[in-house]
Amino acid sequence: MSEESGQPSSDSVAPIEDNTSGEISQENSAENEIAAAAEAGEISQAEAQKLIKKYQLKVKGQTIEKEIDLSDDDFIKNQLQLAEMSKMSMQESAELKKAYARELERWKQDPWAIMQELGLDPDDLSERRIQSRIDEMKKTPEQLASEKYQRDLEEAHKRVKQLEEEKQLAERSQLEQQALVGLESEIDQALSGHKTLPNSKEVRKNIADAMLWAINNGFPDATASDVVPLVEKEMMERLNSLYDDLPDEALDKFISKKTQDRMRKKRLGNAPAAVPSVNAVKPTTQSIKGNSPVSKAPEKIRAKDFFRK
Repeated sequence: MSEESGQPSSDSVAPIEDNTSGEISQENSAENEIAAAAEAGEISQAEAQKLIKKYQLKVKGQTIEKEIDLSDDDFIKNQLQLAEMSKMSMQESAELKKAYARELERWKQDPWAIMQELGLDPDDLSERRIQSRIDEMKKTPEQLASEKYQRDLEEAHKRVKQLEEEKQLAERSQLEQQALVGLESEIDQALSGHKTLPNSKEVRKNIADAMLWAINNGFPDATASDVVPLVEKEMMERLNSLYDDLPDEALDKFISKKTQDRMRKKRLGNAPAAVPSVNAVKPTTQSIKGNSPVSKAPEKIRAKDFFRK
């Protein structure tokens, strides 16, 4: 691309025409920033003019004018990447077209060799083709008309059947979508009244699986509320078995720090109120002297007096 003319040499610059709203807003923002920098005196007006370049691009017969901020490295890098990706795609497309042309030319030059490569017997195919032509030539015009009518009728039946299947598929898809919405609502309602289970993706899947199992095993009227207690029991047994068998060293790995903090806060919240210590309720000598008479120490009892009593 010449900087004076600003025109590309070929249509290979097609990717640059791919403007998104984000890029347009980015260009406008960059232009505003340059204008603001020029007004603030950070750069001169001449430098600001040099940073904005306008190019006229010819893409697929159309002339497109594009304005680029040469100081916006991210935007220029993105455009260059798009151009390189487009160039690689065009090269791959050209290689595929060349390969297709080579194979087509091979078919034209030696179709029998291609058939043998595909595992077909050219002689057998030729014989069947000739026999088919001979059989067609032996038929009367009435037979040919009748066979054509039969083929058309079969094609019509196939088309009607295909349309009917497509209609049934669309209706079934709509019904399944409605059933899925209803199932989601039913599971939400069941979990809202069951506070011991989280409304998570895994729990919802387990409830849906349990309902499917119940329906397939003779309980067609099973609801989400019916299976929630079973799902909770099964999950608790599975988790308890896992944690009971874990060594102490592995508990921290399987129980997240967030869960551990929640358990710690719950234990602290359920802890009983602090009981006053013995020292807090033990009367001091001063309080005894001030509030109650001093009791005398018990007199010692001699051994013979004790046994006499």
